[in-house]
Amino acid sequence: MNKTYLQRFTAQALLGFWVTAILSACATDPITREPSFEVQLTGRSLQIVQGSSTDFQVRLNRNRFTDPITVTASELPAGVTAGAVTTTGSIATLRFLAAADAAQGETKSVTLFATAGSKTSEAVTTALSVRGAP
Repeated sequence: MNKTYLQRFTAQALLGFWVTAILSACATDPITREPSFEVQLTGRSLQIVQGSSTDFQVRLNRNRFTDPITVTASELPAGVTAGAVTTTGSIATLRFLAAADAAQGETKSVTLFATAGSKTSEAVTTALSVRGAP
């Protein structure tokens, strides 16, 4: 074997080793993970007046997830409703409706979560309070 061939072989072997080591270290890189999503609040709290409605936006962080996502609110105060919203975008706007006789004065932690097929995001909470009508 000549010296040049041996040097080239050694360099290729070392390069192969480093490529393998780097690829192994990147096994948890976001590119190799399964697509996912999460809910992020765009506001801190929500107030609604009896007999009215208000909108509340949440951001959907889509990690290569392209399917429609449904955002739902639960644990609402008595007399307050919010319909589920389905979107393919990165913002979901939920409309909260308070009945004229909705329980007022109490601040309640409302849970928001997103679902798509069999996947469910981690829940986030925001404070919701109902004020009396003027």
